[in-house]
Amino acid sequence: HSVSFGANESKKCVSGGQDRTIRIWDLVKGYCVQTIACGSTCFSVCMGQNGSFVYSGHFDGSVRVWDFRTGSLEKQLPSLQGSQVSSVGVAPVSDRYLVSAGRDNCVKVVDTVTFETVHTLESPSFKTAGAKAVPCISPDDAYVACGSATGAVCVWSTRTGTVDTELKKHKQGVLACAWNPSAAMIASTDQKGDLIIWD
Repeated sequence: HSVSFGANESKKCVSGGQDRTIRIWDLVKGYCVQTIACGSTCFSVCMGQNGSFVYSGHFDGSVRVWDFRTGSLEKQLPSLQGSQVSSVGVAPVSDRYLVSAGRDNCVKVVDTVTFETVHTLESPSFKTAGAKAVPCISPDDAYVACGSATGAVCVWSTRTGTVDTELKKHKQGVLACAWNPSAAMIASTDQKGDLIIWD
């Protein structure tokens, strides 16, 4: 279901799948070097920017944190979402926050030091409606953006947990969005196939 690279790791990647495993791949040798039995269908994986941890989101609503080197389970956040976790991501520079989205119409922001939930992000314009919502964090850790089945891209403040702005131009549900790592721009794409760059 998902593949991820770390910022400092170009020769390996991690994948998560329907078979309830997380696999680490050596891209030079071309084969799987480690298989982690994760206990539940894995819909999303994300490598931390420092390369130490792998974060995974699961059918059972949990987010799990794994040691990238040993494959051992470091932390489990049971039932973080009210339903299956469709996507996880970490702050692109600092690893300060973990974000997860599920089918319960909210995004969770978690502190990666304490693993406490900092904010539950919601909005009347934010609906997942069974679709895969993919949140992203701004390079300065100040905002979280996530596309909605309503066609809106909601942007929340990580300081207050409230909606900062809603970007509305898509005519179909938004499938994914990503923040430019070096500029104040967001790219979002929808079910119709349109891609919008927001400045």
